[in-house]
Amino acid sequence: MFRLIQNIQNNQLNGKAAMPLKDSTSSNENTFSMNRRNYFLTNPETANTVTQNLQKKYTGNRDASSVIARRKASAVGNGSLNASGAAYSFTGNNNRNEVDSALKKVRSGGYVPGPKIAANPSNRPML
Repeated sequence: MFRLIQNIQNNQLNGKAAMPLKDSTSSNENTFSMNRRNYFLTNPETANTVTQNLQKKYTGNRDASSVIARRKASAVGNGSLNASGAAYSFTGNNNRNEVDSALKKVRSGGYVPGPKIAANPSNRPML
């Protein structure tokens, strides 16, 4: 027998480092995913000891663009990590703009009966 998919909505996911559906205002480029990947590759799960921090203090690039790139990757990674594993979502459950645009599309269709129906005198309203 085929297994039925129970939950096909991916706007809210559980688990560590889960990637839920992004909203319509997000850029469709890979900058977010690349910064997220850099964060996971460069930031270990355990904290460094004091001696490790002193040894690593002046290694690597320390120019302004590298510092900004590291801070950006850290901000994206911390914001999308979901370390607690609770329900996580980038979109809200109640997006009023989507509801309004769908209603506008439905209500603005406009219907005009064809000439065969409109010409029939029995279809005219009584005055």
